[in-house]
Amino acid sequence: MGNVFSASEIVRLGILIEQNGYDFYREAAAAAKSEKTKEIFEYLAKEEQQHEKTFRGMIPELDNYEPPESASEEYLEYLKALSREHVFTEKNRGKETAAEITSDMKALDLAIGFEKDSILLFHEMKNLVPEHGYPLINGLIDQEREHLRKLSTLRATL
Repeated sequence: MGNVFSASEIVRLGILIEQNGYDFYREAAAAAKSEKTKEIFEYLAKEEQQHEKTFRGMIPELDNYEPPESASEEYLEYLKALSREHVFTEKNRGKETAAEITSDMKALDLAIGFEKDSILLFHEMKNLVPEHGYPLINGLIDQEREHLRKLSTLRATL
């Protein structure tokens, strides 16, 4: 059985997620009513650009890397389902999702969901990249956790 995803495909999916995240946060910052919400969304937009650069830096090595076929068919189907359910795995979804913003609270709820989905998907990415790529993925996960913490803290104050 061949793998459903190659390592470079899953990293390219990460790039798309970060591009959509950037678009979402940029649009959410423009729509924000409170200055604090605007500041956090502007900060997160910049973070998404950095994450995209990190993923792009991984691609040259991964283009020829084939993950071990140790993953079960069920696991690979799980990954497909996980990527389908992540709101930002389709082109232009960041802008489309931002268009649904009706308040800062709604924007924060959407952002919190996005960050949670990203943490889960990035965690699963580790099973498809070489072990020496784990520190990069772990670093991204840690940053997404920090984003989630900041968003949750801000949400609690609104």
